[in-house]
Amino acid sequence: MTHTRTSAGVASLSNLWKYGFVAHHGHQLLAAFQIVFFAFLGIEFVGITAAEAKNPEKVIPKAINSIIVRILIFYVGALIAIMSIQPWTHYSANQSPFVQVFSGIGITAAAGIINFVVLTAAASSLNSSLFTTGRMLYSLTPATSRFHTLNHHKLPFNAISISALLIGFAAVINYISPDGAFEIITSIASAAFVVIYAVLVLAHLAYRKSADYNKFEHKFTMPGAPYTDYATIAFLVGIYIILLTTADTQLTAILALVWFAVMILLSLRIKKDKNK
Repeated sequence: MTHTRTSAGVASLSNLWKYGFVAHHGHQLLAAFQIVFFAFLGIEFVGITAAEAKNPEKVIPKAINSIIVRILIFYVGALIAIMSIQPWTHYSANQSPFVQVFSGIGITAAAGIINFVVLTAAASSLNSSLFTTGRMLYSLTPATSRFHTLNHHKLPFNAISISALLIGFAAVINYISPDGAFEIITSIASAAFVVIYAVLVLAHLAYRKSADYNKFEHKFTMPGAPYTDYATIAFLVGIYIILLTTADTQLTAILALVWFAVMILLSLRIKKDKNK
């Protein structure tokens, strides 16, 4: 790949640090964390599917460890590749960097190829989301709920259907605001999942401190816990601070906090009513 001539010059690893390593003294790098965080939403699916695995003690550790390798190859590796082909200053925010790379080396069908890959990946992601949200809604609802039922294929059809309906609101947002739809959806999802992931980490900390923790043998534990838990929470707080201090995502982040505050109050009220 190196020393190949493109429309931006010659491909080389030195393009990684040409014109400075990061833009605007790192401010834009921090602002991009929200999009990077959004890109990895759904990674918790690995843990959720543990209930579906025949041998979770072997399958889940292998799957989780392979995620790290895949991120290094397909995410970090891809970034290194495209920024080595041409300096990051030559990329436009209005077009996919992969399309720009392929176009730069003479592949005229680049846009069509990338669109096919993106649509395929989006369909796969949507399939995973429907599976997970349907299963979670089925598990969290009471046995008397219409969402806690299975059809003749042993699938939570009602739970999956309502999940699909809610996902369909993304198309409505895109119709109302085609230019800002992506930003709205990513900021909503990021704000929500920061809180969700924080709750998961806090639940893990509480479990480790509980009496139940020593009742079971744990063959696959979180490395460095509880310090890695604290580091994760600090990272999530940092992401939310970025959301709150970025003009384009500030309103969404505030509304998400209000939403979760209302949910907490409703939960406490329901719990209080049950204890009466």
